[in-house]
Amino acid sequence: MAANPSGKKYQGQSSLLSKQLLAFYRRVSQSTLTVVDVETTGSVAYKSNVIEVSVIKANLIDGILQQETSLINPTGKVPPFITKITGINTAMVSKAPFPEEVWADYEPLLRQDVLTAHNLDFDYGFLQSEYKRLDVSYYRPPSHRFCTVLLSRLMLADLPSRSLPNLVKHFNFDVGVSHRAEADTKACWLLAEIL
Repeated sequence: MAANPSGKKYQGQSSLLSKQLLAFYRRVSQSTLTVVDVETTGSVAYKSNVIEVSVIKANLIDGILQQETSLINPTGKVPPFITKITGINTAMVSKAPFPEEVWADYEPLLRQDVLTAHNLDFDYGFLQSEYKRLDVSYYRPPSHRFCTVLLSRLMLADLPSRSLPNLVKHFNFDVGVSHRAEADTKACWLLAEIL
């Protein structure tokens, strides 16, 4: 835990000074990354459900080692505004496996290496919430978490936006449609690789 100038304490990477954060990311860059992206029924983890997850295992030496992607049946309807953003609708997820099956399959992957996402707090919060619903504790220590939003804010401060869709356009990543878990994990991995 680090202190900021106002004396308040914050946990996690956002509290580190820029030099500390860059040193942390240099160490992380030598590790295998577990890049994750979730698409959800809303923005608040305890009130919403994951409807799609994708995980990539990758490192700078070998590139992408593995990618797994799954739709998840939230046992409810996908809100129209989510369908508009993601293209995922209720009919698509109604045929998908239920959360307990998907999260059991993904748990070994999600407990390994350095958990990585673009806006990690969002994805990590949903992972914790989904596992909590299954009475499973899910925790990754701060030293095993890597947020590409924080790194892009340091490395790409001159850009008007560091949102993943805008970074995909900026770097001309060929990953597919944004706001789908498979495309977004690929984009996050390519961003981590470049930065």
